[in-house]
Amino acid sequence: MQWYQYIHQPKGAGLSSLSLMGFFFLCAFHSVPARSQAFNTPWICEAQPDSLSHVWFRQTYLFSGRPRQASITVTTTGYYKLYINACNVGTARYYPQRNSANDHRSLAMTFDVTPYLRADTNVVALVYSPTAPSLHRRQIAVTFFGTSHNGEAFSYDSDGNWQCRKANSRLTTDGGEWIDGRAHNTDWKTTAYAAALWQSANSVANDSLSTGDMADDSALTAYPLCYEAPTITHVVSFPYPGGRGRELRQTLSDGFYGFATATLRGARQGEQIQLGPLTYICNGEMDEQAWPVFATTYAGNIIVEGDNRFRPDQITLLEAVSINKHITDLY
Repeated sequence: MQWYQYIHQPKGAGLSSLSLMGFFFLCAFHSVPARSQAFNTPWICEAQPDSLSHVWFRQTYLFSGRPRQASITVTTTGYYKLYINACNVGTARYYPQRNSANDHRSLAMTFDVTPYLRADTNVVALVYSPTAPSLHRRQIAVTFFGTSHNGEAFSYDSDGNWQCRKANSRLTTDGGEWIDGRAHNTDWKTTAYAAALWQSANSVANDSLSTGDMADDSALTAYPLCYEAPTITHVVSFPYPGGRGRELRQTLSDGFYGFATATLRGARQGEQIQLGPLTYICNGEMDEQAWPVFATTYAGNIIVEGDNRFRPDQITLLEAVSINKHITDLY
């Protein structure tokens, strides 16, 4: 099994100067003192948490009119992507930016979500990942607050009424990512979801936190206005790259930090490919795409390997997606 060719530094200064999507800046900052906010953080976790799984969380809120203004504060010990009514909030690859895979601090970010809201039913959904294989009962905490259509203030915290289920993706023990394309599902963040497959989230009370949990909570950091998040800066496409046997190798003129995507045509259901740090199980549809949910890495080329059913001509498009890896010093 061969993965990406890892390099220590990305090659080519051009990557830092090119931008497809621009930097994403937070639209609001909830100026609550860190210790006070940490103590009252409404933590929830998956009903049966483990150290590897990605988790889908969701809650539906009903309004009698479109709110005048609304914000969401998300606190986490890992990474997440936030969706309102199936729309991805912001342009970042994921949130928040961290120093390393061993960074489990409780980090809080606040988003202005007013443009995403409807006058009646609103679905708030997140996909969560631990930063590395580790068991944290405190996975996410969400506060949804603002001003209703008639000028009244509202505020809702995440609790046991939220719903959750394990996603079709997870970390691997060696730091990679695994996705089962056969369980691909886009309805989980909409109103048309299969409620029977979901469980109530576990609400984690502050008085039940372990010593390690309390240590993380005391270090909660709330990101300030204009914090830079990891965003896509450049995409290089390779249509019909070709290859031989069970391997496809695409050499890059410049190394990059980010992730690769592969578009497949005619793959068989259950067929397995290795795309850098990603293990992907094909769903067998006519056309499908493989890319990691969170995983990123430094790479000098793109290597795709498959099982005995894989043919390189199944890959109709490869893309090298660069993201920025800037860390703002907040300590």
